[in-house]
Amino acid sequence: MKMLTLGRAGLLLGTLAALCAPAASAHAAAAQEDNDAVGKVTLLNRKAIEAYQNLNFDEAQRLLREALALTDARGLSQHAIKARTCVTLGMVLLGGFKQREEAIRLFQQGLQISAEVRPSRALANPQIQEVFDEAVKRMASAPVVEAVAAGPVVASPELPEEKLLVHQPITSAARGRSISVETTPDASLVRDLLVLGYRPAGAAIFTEVRLQRRPGGVHVATIPASATAGGQIEYYLEARHTNGKRVASRGSSIDPIVVSLLAGPAPRAGAEPALAASAGAARDGGGERRFVFALLAGTGLGWTTGVGEVRQVQVTPPGLAWASLGHLAPELGYYVTPHLLLGVQGRIQLISRAQEFRPSEGPTPGVCGGDGVCSPARAAFAGLAKASWFFLDPGRAFRPFLSASLGGGQIRHVAQAGNKTDCGAAQNAKCLDTVAGGPFLFGAGVGFSYALSQSLAAVFAVDGLGAMPDFTAQADVNLGVSFAF
Repeated sequence: MKMLTLGRAGLLLGTLAALCAPAASAHAAAAQEDNDAVGKVTLLNRKAIEAYQNLNFDEAQRLLREALALTDARGLSQHAIKARTCVTLGMVLLGGFKQREEAIRLFQQGLQISAEVRPSRALANPQIQEVFDEAVKRMASAPVVEAVAAGPVVASPELPEEKLLVHQPITSAARGRSISVETTPDASLVRDLLVLGYRPAGAAIFTEVRLQRRPGGVHVATIPASATAGGQIEYYLEARHTNGKRVASRGSSIDPIVVSLLAGPAPRAGAEPALAASAGAARDGGGERRFVFALLAGTGLGWTTGVGEVRQVQVTPPGLAWASLGHLAPELGYYVTPHLLLGVQGRIQLISRAQEFRPSEGPTPGVCGGDGVCSPARAAFAGLAKASWFFLDPGRAFRPFLSASLGGGQIRHVAQAGNKTDCGAAQNAKCLDTVAGGPFLFGAGVGFSYALSQSLAAVFAVDGLGAMPDFTAQADVNLGVSFAF
């Protein structure tokens, strides 16, 4: 009887062991997977620290963001290794990119996971320790703080963030075209720095540009077409004090607003902002302002040598002379890309001071109109094909440019021709004659445009022109306005 009882007990124990074995095995496997994930994250942290010490800040940030993604994918969002990774990434952003506010948010995120986490000794320095201590103080004093993963800020006792920075998030846009991002800040933020940060698909870091104020209090910045070639792009908006402290934001570098990039025209449904042109600049896309008409006026001077057109004697002495009175320079252009403007420009020169000449032999048929009076030219005309390259993105109000031009026509200067005093109505003045250069013209220029509104910009340019075979070298100073349509 005892033997039977013992046998049944043994059978029962064996059955229990068989049933528990899979569970124990699964638990052990899960623990092993966690250990493997922690090991991988730890290795990524070490590689990131090495990259940072070798001044490869972009690689260090990429490795740490990969480590953070791995902790979330493996269910380690509350593990101490994620806290360590957050703090290390904050140190990299502070030391490598001077992103103080992002570093504070990452320090806070790490502290929320583990109150014992501290900056790594391998990267710590007095500046990092100071910012880490500030993160600790903010956590202790802030009455309301959002989850750090979403880019926390202390809740305003007066206005929520969506009121401080009024912005309709952009959720979709056309692939390969620039995106205009707009926000209307509260009056309390008008003196703060407003920044747009954007990161194309596959990029490790955000590029930041300043928003420019437009009439009506709207602030605008542009994500260039070169950044929208992938399937999506991320962005955020921030208002910062001059000391770098964040005041308000829509999205953040940790939790950005994601835009899906679609083939074809961007959808226009709802209140979502359409793609639009900023002042005086091109855009890549349907309905965008890509044609520009500019009207400039100016004057200049150039090197004058050769024979006067009226007196038919040598200019004495050769040298610099004003292209008086001045000129108009209308231009019509088309933005082939957001940075390259191709167009045509005219040069309509108005001439003053040149004197008439009366040949001593009197009127001669076929000469000087047959009335004996040789009148100087009062104008000169030229036409140029022109290419201009704008260095900054279309969202900027101030955009410097370089230009090159090629064309034909004439440039005239007024200079003394000969030493006789037989010109003018009384035939007793020294001859001021016109000297023409051309007809082949070529040149280069430099200048800038400054946006005054969405379609109007002020333009300043200095253009250098050369003329052949009748040689002259001319420098024009031009000022005017451009209209985008």
